Amino acid sequence: MGHIDHGKTSILDAIRKSQIVAEEKGGITQHIGAYQVIMQQPSQPGKSDKDVSCFARNNHIFKNRTITFIDTPGHEAFEAMRVHGGSIADIAVLVIAADDRIQPQTLESIRVIQREGLPFIVAINKIDKPGADCKKIKKDLSEINLLPEDWGGKVICVPVSAKTKEGIDDLLEMIDLLAELEKDKLLVNLQGSLIGVVIESHLDIGTGPVATVILYNGMLKKGDNIIVGRTYGRLKFIKDQYGEFIKEIKPSFPAQIFGLKEIPQVGDLVEVVNTDKEFRLQVKQMNSIYFGQGLSAGGLSPALDGKIKYVNIIVRADALGSLKAVIENLKGLTCSNVETRILKSGLGDLTEVDVELAKTTQSWLIGFNVKVNNLAGRLAKELKIRMDLYELIYKLLEDVQDFMKSLLSPEILERKLGKVEVLKIFRQTAKEVILGGKVTEGKIFLGAVARIWGLDSSGERGIKGESRLVQIQTNKQDVKEVAAGAECGLKLSGNVKIEKSDILEIYEEIQCSRKV
Repeated sequence: MGHIDHGKTSILDAIRKSQIVAEEKGGITQHIGAYQVIMQQPSQPGKSDKDVSCFARNNHIFKNRTITFIDTPGHEAFEAMRVHGGSIADIAVLVIAADDRIQPQTLESIRVIQREGLPFIVAINKIDKPGADCKKIKKDLSEINLLPEDWGGKVICVPVSAKTKEGIDDLLEMIDLLAELEKDKLLVNLQGSLIGVVIESHLDIGTGPVATVILYNGMLKKGDNIIVGRTYGRLKFIKDQYGEFIKEIKPSFPAQIFGLKEIPQVGDLVEVVNTDKEFRLQVKQMNSIYFGQGLSAGGLSPALDGKIKYVNIIVRADALGSLKAVIENLKGLTCSNVETRILKSGLGDLTEVDVELAKTTQSWLIGFNVKVNNLAGRLAKELKIRMDLYELIYKLLEDVQDFMKSLLSPEILERKLGKVEVLKIFRQTAKEVILGGKVTEGKIFLGAVARIWGLDSSGERGIKGESRLVQIQTNKQDVKEVAAGAECGLKLSGNVKIEKSDILEIYEEIQCSRKV
């Protein structure tokens, strides 16, 4: 990591070229966004110093450990690959040019490193240049509370020259030593759940969508059914950094995968679906969601599936651990016949691609500890897409729960008002009934509901139907209410056969927010 033009790519090239083993696949690596180097153990440690690498000279004989370098521009992909509160990277190398000073992008890199709690090494590059001044760089570092080791601090600084390759072995040795100190944190479970992320993707004219992935846990094998972001496919074949076909990918092994239907985004998560039946079901659901009809553009409204209402959500988070926690909690929200449906999840900032998907699927865009780029923000505002960013998970869940509650049909409660005995039927049609009656209990009100009790066709007393009071009169004057003991004329709407001596049970309907 580091400021532009300070030599990040040059150092990577110098490392790659200096550590390539000629016998391995012709010694040619493909640019796939990440690559591995094998740290070579000196074959003859008894030789003179000039013939032996720094690993042997410093009594640190390296045993062919493999290091994966992630070669991505800027910080965006790096921040998109954060895993379990840290990063898919285990160690950061901060590159600062010896003939320059600490620059804004350097400071941004330092903030990212400190936020992630990553162990790091400072590579002071371009020491071959006339204006190189390592002491000046160390002084700059000390002024921002990064005190170099040789100044009594803890920050490892390694002077290097990507051009002459001076110090490259020292840099690699420091990476190895730091990895040794952090080894307890570098354990993975090959048989565990797959955790992987896309670090680069593109469309190849001959083979279709291609994605470079790195796994953090588990294994990925040829033939696996995979879902990556909003796309999917059966893993047709896998290529390593040399362009050679391989059968499986292990953690920290960068590889290209082929067989996806569409190009995934950087930061999309890789998921393996264990059975063909489950895979077909998930694909069917994805197709109906992403390419189904009947969804209007813009706004946010629930998708209907029978009697269930779904709140479609697209969520991005800063780290895989955070993302999993958010998704699990969202799926765990219960609210009668309203459920959440996560249409897409991924790592990194919200983008215009997410906004376009939200438009198509009427989804709520949610970001947890991430940002939204300016273009995506403007587009969301223009399309009236709901987009919310959160730093506290309880607030996120609270807002989603409240929105789910707002979609519930209100609970209708009955409040009994009174009773009317039917004394006479004046007129009865298919649309209304006009009758005379006496209020025997309570009080009746205009607009209230009347439940009609009377004899049915079998002679049994029961509910014949319901109607609504649309007009009340006493002494030929319209009134809004009548109390017990008074006689009145009533007009009721609806087609219910009412007869003399029927009893009208009068009640009002009260709408209440449904409790979850």
